[in-house]
Amino acid sequence: MTQLMSLFDIVAPGSPDPAWLVAPQTELERKFAAFHVANAAIYRHLEERALRETAQGASRLSIAKLAEQLRADGNVETQGDAFKINNSYRALYARLLVHRHPELDGLFELRVRRDRAEVEANA
Repeated sequence: MTQLMSLFDIVAPGSPDPAWLVAPQTELERKFAAFHVANAAIYRHLEERALRETAQGASRLSIAKLAEQLRADGNVETQGDAFKINNSYRALYARLLVHRHPELDGLFELRVRRDRAEVEANA
């Protein structure tokens, strides 16, 4: 399912990150951005696994599955959160993967973000 872009998905030319990560507006985005900066390896692990699965012919990807694989990996550690990967961050990781790798568009099921809808409604 292709998600329509909103004003908050548009960023300055050359920026590898979506606007919601560059200038977080919601509490979830702020917490995710802080976690993402403190745990950059998590994104790289998710990216590696997602790209490996697509190279092996996967036509669908599950961010939940990828996150659970990381949780089970004893070599992966995180800091700054009680959970290795907070379930609330999974959707943002999926969106970040699609943003940086447009070839992954349509492989994750992306739903409308309620927190983002509230920000846009109040804009």
